[in-house]
Amino acid sequence: MSSRRHAASTLNTPTEPQDLLAELFKADMKGFGTDEKALSAAVVRCHLVLRDIKPV
Repeated sequence: MSSRRHAASTLNTPTEPQDLLAELFKADMKGFGTDEKALSAAVVRCHLVLRDIKPV
């Protein structure tokens, strides 16, 4: 997943941002290698929803 797609997904943020981040992480780590730039962008964006993720 490219940084351009990350930017587009931010503009189209769904009502459940956790779902968006899960999709981004999954797509960025799919296959043989990782898309390090896209994964970094997802990690940076992750802090926006951390307050909604409760420890088990």
